[in-house]
Amino acid sequence: MDALSRKAIDTPVPMDDDLDEPADEGGKGGYGPIRRKGEASESGIIFQPAEVEDVVIETVDETKGEGESDMPYSKPQFPALTPKEQGVKKQMRRVPVPPHRMTPLKASWVQLIDPIVEHMKLQVRMNTKRRAVEIRNSEHTPDIGYLQKAADYMKAF
Repeated sequence: MDALSRKAIDTPVPMDDDLDEPADEGGKGGYGPIRRKGEASESGIIFQPAEVEDVVIETVDETKGEGESDMPYSKPQFPALTPKEQGVKKQMRRVPVPPHRMTPLKASWVQLIDPIVEHMKLQVRMNTKRRAVEIRNSEHTPDIGYLQKAADYMKAF
């Protein structure tokens, strides 16, 4: 029984590709290992190295700094866009004021709106009918984020 099992291991198994192709072509059409008559190994499969097309290897000189490069042009420097150039229209934030905060708000109104108007160049008004502070941007507002920042500032009071 031992001799039969050893003979079964040493015998190459024919593949489906072997039956379709003539033996002298050497398996030109498919993928996988190439089987050829006359050349035998223990498993019946012959591995041969594949030829590689021309490979181009480029060396990179890493000694140059970030500003120095082989590029034919430099990176463009654009100034920041103003809100008017960005196409931002008039926006408004309305911050509601609860009744128990109305009197302290009126007492310190000038001190509260001074940084908003002077530094952020926003327009602020108190709508007493709606009991809310309304803040809107103008054409002089340098940053569109200032509107939300001012709304958060008033809401914190």
